[in-house]
Amino acid sequence: MPRSKSIYVCQECGNESPKWIGRCTQCEQWNTYIEVAVKPTRTTGKGKEVAVQELSQLSTNSVPRIPLPLVELNRVLGGGIVPGSIVLIGGDPGIGKSTLLLEVAGIIAESEGTVLYVSGEESVHQIKMRADRLGVRGEGLFLLPETDLETIIEKGHDLSPRLVVIDSIQTVYHSDMTSSAGSIAQVRECTSRLMQWAKSTNTPIFIVGHVTKDGSIAGPHTLEHIVDVVLYLEGERFSSYRLLRGAKNRFGSTNEVGVFEMRDRGLVEIFRDAVQLADTAGAVFSEYDAIIVFHAGVGRDIAFDYDPTPRDIRSAFLNLGDLERFLGSGDGSYAGISVEQGTHRVTEGILLPETESQDGYEIGLLGTTVLMFGFQLGMPALWDTE
Repeated sequence: MPRSKSIYVCQECGNESPKWIGRCTQCEQWNTYIEVAVKPTRTTGKGKEVAVQELSQLSTNSVPRIPLPLVELNRVLGGGIVPGSIVLIGGDPGIGKSTLLLEVAGIIAESEGTVLYVSGEESVHQIKMRADRLGVRGEGLFLLPETDLETIIEKGHDLSPRLVVIDSIQTVYHSDMTSSAGSIAQVRECTSRLMQWAKSTNTPIFIVGHVTKDGSIAGPHTLEHIVDVVLYLEGERFSSYRLLRGAKNRFGSTNEVGVFEMRDRGLVEIFRDAVQLADTAGAVFSEYDAIIVFHAGVGRDIAFDYDPTPRDIRSAFLNLGDLERFLGSGDGSYAGISVEQGTHRVTEGILLPETESQDGYEIGLLGTTVLMFGFQLGMPALWDTE
């Protein structure tokens, strides 16, 4: 029986050494090596034969990209999801990585086919609650609460999904490695195995990665070399807007930045209920070009170190796509909120608070109002200097 062996792995950069050394020869950090036992791999002769192909005979149109209706994400990816690619998305906890990927998974499940969503951090009931909030119906979207990589790949082969989401790579482990999940060795080994699965089956895989204090993705730097695309989702903790930027993209430019607004069903329902209530009171919506709903509360649009009222409602501009996403049937036939006995449809509007002042600070509402009107007019965000 083959004997197991140990190697020493740097916890900063993932460099390996057959023996312990005080200073890493790669990142030059001190006392970063730990011992990792590696189980021997059994070999049974020749591996799978791979055909040699001439470059001039290959066509880039043979495996088309999977387009997404999320324009911002589509642009950052370079025009859609490339089959067989691995996309690593990182960001601070709670920034919206899982929310964004659950929405992507729901879209692909409806338009392309089966999607496998693997969660090592949330239960299926927690994911279901978030899906309901996002309006994701979940037909063709399969959930797998599992952290064993061998089981994940086995279930994936059974489903033959069009897309796989791993949330997150720090929770996944491979039984051949004796170190715990989230360690340098485990993260690198699991990502390598996922890459082999993606390339051999032409299955695109999205991987969620946590970030360290300095903003880089936790794990060895070689992790970013293994994957095809590295994306970072960034934003202020109290702001509803998120920036998605590319740090690496083998299939497109890294100069693109996507802007997302994290909305949920509650904002749309508040706007709909207010419009319907005003309609019953005799409001004539067809005479106006813009509709603003003011709620009796404080806006959640200004970032403070301490927020005494975390459930405040944030301001938003809601277009027809937002209304259809939560109020429509999903078949593209939704035309807006019916008013004036069905003779007119409200297709967009603005949701604003009664005041932005809070925590002893007097804050004007004019800036937020101008920002929302800019969105309605199709103008770029005020902070977009490009």
